[in-house]
Amino acid sequence: VFLTRMRASGMPISDLRHYVALVDAGQHTVPERLDALLEHRDTLRAQIAPLQLSLAATEYKLATCQDGPRP
Repeated sequence: VFLTRMRASGMPISDLRHYVALVDAGQHTVPERLDALLEHRDTLRAQIAPLQLSLAATEYKLATCQDGPRP
């Protein structure tokens, strides 16, 4: 499920393969895994922010259109 979610969020397959290799290598790779996940989280947050602004603008426009024309 984790790998599926990461792939759906845009993580490249090469990064996923590297992550799995780190997991297979053992506990000593936890810091590197954390770095990879933190980087991916930052990427996701950077993608989400403009989408939230676009959603807010869309919702605003829907609300103004549904209220009908204003004089």
